[in-house]
Amino acid sequence: MEDAPIRVLKDFNPEQEWILEHGDMLYLPPQYAHYGVALEPGMTYSIGFRAPKTQEIAVKFLEYLQDELCLEGMYADPDATVTSVPARIDEQFTDRISQMLQNIQWNDERVKDFIGRYFTEPPPHVFF
Repeated sequence: MEDAPIRVLKDFNPEQEWILEHGDMLYLPPQYAHYGVALEPGMTYSIGFRAPKTQEIAVKFLEYLQDELCLEGMYADPDATVTSVPARIDEQFTDRISQMLQNIQWNDERVKDFIGRYFTEPPPHVFF
């Protein structure tokens, strides 16, 4: 189904079947399709672990940092001169901005905080 909140395979053909008892747990590694049916009333839980791409983690970490960082100072260039080549980005300007960006730092505690927040956040389409 195209509009399903989870990925659903169009043609699913099971290769194995397990019947679990109360309290049993079945581990399915990543990339294994599955289909579960309750044989009697009860509660079941499906816990998925995210495996995002490196690019996504980096983008989300930078978004996290924008809310966590508190950098001092303000851009200033009192000794700037008019560029001799219109529309060229001046090397001094680049150096100043680069120096400011060097102040963006993080440590293991900040990374752990990010991991705890990011990997436990449900996807946008999941509602509780």
